[in-house]
Amino acid sequence: MTAVVGAGGKTTLIHALAARHRAAGRSVLVTTTTHMRREPGMLLNPTPEQLMATLETAGYAAAGVPAAEGKIGPLPREVYLAGCAAADEVLVEADGARGRFVKLPAPHEPVIPENTGEILLVCNLKAVGLPLETAAHRPALVGQALQKGPQERLTANDVEALARRYLDRLRQAWPGRPVRLVVRCDGTPEQQARARRMEREEWQ
Repeated sequence: MTAVVGAGGKTTLIHALAARHRAAGRSVLVTTTTHMRREPGMLLNPTPEQLMATLETAGYAAAGVPAAEGKIGPLPREVYLAGCAAADEVLVEADGARGRFVKLPAPHEPVIPENTGEILLVCNLKAVGLPLETAAHRPALVGQALQKGPQERLTANDVEALARRYLDRLRQAWPGRPVRLVVRCDGTPEQQARARRMEREEWQ
């Protein structure tokens, strides 16, 4: 089971991972422990039997409970566990960011399921050059950590510092679970090179 946390591309990453698993012939369950955008074809309020049957026949299910603002929320525990038992791979969006590119977690975040095998932390270099209050979720926490005001613009060094803080938090709170950084970037060649460096051995 893989939990995806952070900001700036969690859902996109989950879709990419799901497609990769399906291409390899593995069945996939996609769900959330917080909130996730509702998309066409999602199973809403499924029973354990409905979820298991969908995974068996289609090989893929995205499922949750209807929530406000066009989103889904977490499955009941018994439904979630039934889906985990039926699927080869489970991908869980385990953090919220309201569409922002970077974040630091509040004390109650992220919401990592107990059966998690791997944690992927997402950040996005699109934050570089944007005002802190525009680019960051939980801007008060981010501003305090970086000693920056809400209108000050984020640098690539700021994004790296936030990623390192979040990685440290994950490794302390969930020791023994692999944690990997995924940096989203569609910017300049220099930014792409920086993203690759951030993902390499010094961050792992």
